[in-house]
Amino acid sequence: MVHMKYNGLVFQENESASEATIVYTCGVFAKCVLYHSKQPAHDIAGAEVIEIPEFILANNKTKLKVIAINRGAFDFVRDIVEIYIPKSIRHIKWCFWKCTNLQRIVVDPENENYCDIDGVLFSKSKKELVAYPNARSGEYKVPNGVRQIGNCAFKNTTVERIVMPKSLLKIGTNAFYDCKQLKEILNIPQEIVEVNSFHNPDGNHSVNPTCHMANGETMSLYELINLYQRKKK
Repeated sequence: MVHMKYNGLVFQENESASEATIVYTCGVFAKCVLYHSKQPAHDIAGAEVIEIPEFILANNKTKLKVIAINRGAFDFVRDIVEIYIPKSIRHIKWCFWKCTNLQRIVVDPENENYCDIDGVLFSKSKKELVAYPNARSGEYKVPNGVRQIGNCAFKNTTVERIVMPKSLLKIGTNAFYDCKQLKEILNIPQEIVEVNSFHNPDGNHSVNPTCHMANGETMSLYELINLYQRKKK
């Protein structure tokens, strides 16, 4: 695979030869992802704003459209406060592990696949909450109309209370993984049809907020997960 570096971001040329994917960053974590390179780069270290380009030039000067962000691409980039996503991005795999200062994920209004509402990442239809910024604490009210909390959507964030909308139908895998400040999830509708578990539940016992159902019933998150896992069988 051909890799290229641009403004501290490392891209991989896709098989189409006209498109590229962000695979990782050159920064604090670069010594790991570059496999002990003798020349570790620190381009991203200290950067508070990352603007993802819509196009880059390949090593042969071919223009490539940036269409995807790989899982883990921004992991451990602790200084970042804002990420700007261009209209060209079609696919985003959750990639914000330990981005401890991230406050806003801003999307170009012309992007056909994603949008943001006050710096929170959603699908374009606004039916799925894709990613909540890690550094936002306090209470968050998920907008009405959202049907799905995506896989890893609140993972490793500092949110303390989440109020769910009446429209919610699904909570994805690892949605609240490592949310150590999360104390309550409110207004979970009875109509919800799927609540997924954690990939590593044994390592996540410290995250077990109280879940308040819309009908007044109360249970822990693990009890809620177990309830819906039994319904699957």
